[in-house]
Amino acid sequence: MHPRLIKVAIPKITLADRDRVSNWLRSQGKEGLMPKDRTTADAMRVAIAYVLRDWQTWKGADGTAYKAIAAAPTEQKGLMLDINVQVRKPDGVQYSETVCRLSSDTEDVPHRIGLTPTYAFEQLYRALEPWALKDLGTAHLFDADLRNIAEDLLEGSVDKLWKGVWLSLGEAAALEEVATLGTLVCAGSVTLSTLTLDQSEANRLMLADELAKEYVSKLERLTKRLALAKPNLEAIERDYMEVCTRIRNAEELLSVKVPCLVQQIEFEEVLASTNP
Repeated sequence: MHPRLIKVAIPKITLADRDRVSNWLRSQGKEGLMPKDRTTADAMRVAIAYVLRDWQTWKGADGTAYKAIAAAPTEQKGLMLDINVQVRKPDGVQYSETVCRLSSDTEDVPHRIGLTPTYAFEQLYRALEPWALKDLGTAHLFDADLRNIAEDLLEGSVDKLWKGVWLSLGEAAALEEVATLGTLVCAGSVTLSTLTLDQSEANRLMLADELAKEYVSKLERLTKRLALAKPNLEAIERDYMEVCTRIRNAEELLSVKVPCLVQQIEFEEVLASTNP
């Protein structure tokens, strides 16, 4: 089978119902991939960022350009964000007074305070209703959540080649799983694109070199785990054997050596000298 490059694209507008994704992962025996439930502060923070994407730029009747901006006025635990509006006019840039302040207290109750909004910002004010923000952030998964799930599904089935690009050297059920994840979104998309490479020697050598970088990185992380005060040797050895299996499979499929034998030997020496 020809090697395939894989790219997963998830635009920032993407949104999925948390319960729907959770139920599907549970049916696949992979409920451990679900992100933890958000606190009220975290739910509001991610929801505010999502809602404000619709307010990155808009124009008034006179052509004046506006942009909503969220900024933390103080450093504190929980959440406190002031929502202001940048006003761009031909003679320069101005900033509105605070449209509202969004916060969450220690009792996880969302709050919004502010003066009666002017007509120009009334719709923005309404879009930032605090309880609606909490519900949005609590009940949904956003692009970063879905990207983490997609990458966790791919991990172990295909190899990470470059940032956002994976390599499949054979059949990979994870590709179907990522495609299924894309059917669960309620906004945006999860798109899986592939590029099949020919089996030229230059391509195979290039892929072996790039895979070596990824495997060496994995070995370095395993070495750091060995340096812990009480390393879990059983888990580390298991993860190391998985890396060795991936290396062996890559060499068989590419018919070239993956140049990371020296790093494997170095890791095995450290492993042998580590006391249980």
